[in-house]
Formats: sequence, C-alpha cells, structure tokens
Amino acid sequence: MSDDWLKTRTKATLLKTVITVSGKKDGYIVPITLQIDAVTLNYAPLIHYTIKCDVPYYEKDALDWDDHPFRFVKSLESSTEAGNIIDDTEATRALIMDLAAEPKKMYTTTDCSHKGRLISALSLFWS
Repeated sequence: MSDDWLKTRTKATLLKTVITVSGKKDGYIVPITLQIDAVTLNYAPLIHYTIKCDVPYYEKDALDWDDHPFRFVKSLESSTEAGNIIDDTEATRALIMDLAAEPKKMYTTTDCSHKGRLISALSLFWS
C-alpha cells in the first residue's frame, strides 16, 4: 500500500519503534534490527502494522539459520518485511506490544524465537 493511502486513513499511531534481537546463523550471533510500525485506521476498528527486518531471511537458506525472527512465518511475500491490516482487538494489540517489549529471559527458547512466533501469530490474523 502506498504511504499516501495510509496517511489519509490513519487515526492514531499505536506503535513506532526499532528493536534489535540476536539471531543465530551458522553458529554465529547476528544482530537483527526490526522496525515495527502500527497505526489504527480511521474508517473501521483496524490496525495496519508493518515489521521490517534489516537481515533478509530466504527459505533456501533456512538450514543456515538457527534463529531468525521471520523463520516461523509461512506466508512471507518479502524476505525483509511482514505486515497486514488486522482487526483492532485486545489480543492483536497485546501481540504487537509484546513484540516491542524489552527482551525477556527465556528458559525454553530465545527472545528472537519468541518474537518470531509473535510475528507468525500476527500473520495469521486478517481483516
């Protein structure tokens, strides 16, 4: 969608942040920057979100990656960006806010994998 389309339909900015997660490729730690933008739309109770990644994830390189925030998303159109228009509910807001939260100490997984699962869950919602 074009930026002009989005500007004319934006009600409020829900979230605009940049976070860094620690991915892992071929046994090496790779810092991955995620830019997360989410706005509420003015014509219905909807959220338009975009998540941009500075390190691409390609399916052909899936075996090289031990940890990447886009590795759980099956419906990626781009190797560096995910986004959609989704219903504005408490659940979708909680997923978006948890994605932008400070890194958590995980006992069974990594923060990068946790954020990847959140991105995957968001990609399953649609409006």
